[in-house]
Amino acid sequence: MATAAQSIRVVEGTTVAGTRHVPAMAAIAEGYGKGERFALVRDAANPHDGWAVEVRDGADRRIGYVSCECNEFVARLIDGGKSVEGRLTDKEQIGSWTRLVMEVVLNDERRRGRGCPCCNRPRRPGPRRGSGLDPTHGEPDVRRAQRAAGLRGRRDELHAESAAQREVAP
Repeated sequence: MATAAQSIRVVEGTTVAGTRHVPAMAAIAEGYGKGERFALVRDAANPHDGWAVEVRDGADRRIGYVSCECNEFVARLIDGGKSVEGRLTDKEQIGSWTRLVMEVVLNDERRRGRGCPCCNRPRRPGPRRGSGLDPTHGEPDVRRAQRAAGLRGRRDELHAESAAQREVAP
C-alpha cells in the first residue's frame, strides 16, 4: 500500500495582508525565497474578522493574514481538519510596504489503489462484486446503521413493524 502526498493548489496569487504592521518586515522578507512555505493558522478569536487565518513563517513569526478575498474558504478547510499551507510565489518592496504574494496549497494524502476514489474510505465487498466501490458510500447514517444491524433487505418485516406501531399509537 503506497502512500503518496499530493499538493493541490486551491488559491492562486493572493497577497498576504497586514505586512505593514510587522516590524522590520523588509529585513525579514529578504530571507524568503520563491517557494518558501508558510504555516496557515486559524485565528477564530480575532475580533475584527471571524474568518481570520494567520500566515506564519518557519521561525513561527506572524507575518500577516490570508487576504479577506479568500480567507473564509481557507478557514473552512482548516476547520474541517484539512492540511493547508502557503507558498511564496512573489515578493516586492514598494516604498515601506513589503508585498508578499502566495498560493494556498491543500496537502492531500491518499493511499493509491486502496480506497474510494472520492473520499479514500476503505473499500468493503458489496453487492456489486468487482466494482470496488463501498456499498454504503453516500448513504445516510440511519441506513448505514440498519445495514450494519442486518436490517437492510427485510423491508416487508420493517413495514409490518411500522404499521403495527402506527395502529398502537393513540
